[in-house]
Amino acid sequence: MGINLFGRRAVLTVGTTQIDGLRVVFKINQSDKPEPNGSEISVYNLSETTRGKIQDQTLPVILEAGYEDNIAQIFSGDIRKDGVSSARSGPDWITTFKSLDGGQAFIESRIQESFKAGTKLGPVLKKLAKSAGVGIGNALTKLAAGDPTGALTEFTEGVTLSGRNSREMERLFRSVGYDYSVQDGQLQVTNIGQATDQTAVLLSAATGLIGSPEPGAKGLTKIRSLLQPIIRPRRKLQLSTVELQGFYVARRVLHTGDTHGQSWYSEIEATQI
Repeated sequence: MGINLFGRRAVLTVGTTQIDGLRVVFKINQSDKPEPNGSEISVYNLSETTRGKIQDQTLPVILEAGYEDNIAQIFSGDIRKDGVSSARSGPDWITTFKSLDGGQAFIESRIQESFKAGTKLGPVLKKLAKSAGVGIGNALTKLAAGDPTGALTEFTEGVTLSGRNSREMERLFRSVGYDYSVQDGQLQVTNIGQATDQTAVLLSAATGLIGSPEPGAKGLTKIRSLLQPIIRPRRKLQLSTVELQGFYVARRVLHTGDTHGQSWYSEIEATQI
């Protein structure tokens, strides 16, 4: 994969409005932590009608990016409160959207629910996910595959969930031996510190790797590549360089892009498996 400035493409959907062909600049921060991922996306020269339609609206946002006809979803979330602004810069109108994966509801929502003795874990997670405004994702599939820690699969004495959804969700997943995060509005559940079951993404000079991976803080390896929209936190990576050969798991990903500029990168922090 080579650099092709004319092959870059980003398609932004805000509510029911699809934006394609305009200059789009974006920064997508993603991690494997429970805190919601965030994005800042700027679009140049939206029409006055479109700007008025989306101003002061809390709407879903989907960004797809990539190369010509080969684009993939890179972010899905909801615009934050007061997260839309438009300003003039020289001859251009620039409209900026600040959004959260999982939306404002995930941060602010609370739950107060009691479950009787013998309740299975699955229904509790469904209720918690619904209350938090996120999809169940792979949580039920992961739990059905078996718990390596031998932790509980049902609440023999019942359970009460009380407080912020995000806090209660973290407490619940930790009690059964799993990590979780929210990716594209869905729960993503993995064994603690491990990768998802998705196929590893090969990173080499031929597939867009830039330079050599470098050591980072806390045992992390820093990797820079041309934009790889399919890489998410906990995706397995296969590094193939002169210095490094092996498998890693992505922990943090920063996607930056400008359809009319130089930036079109994925910067990854990963741990070796």
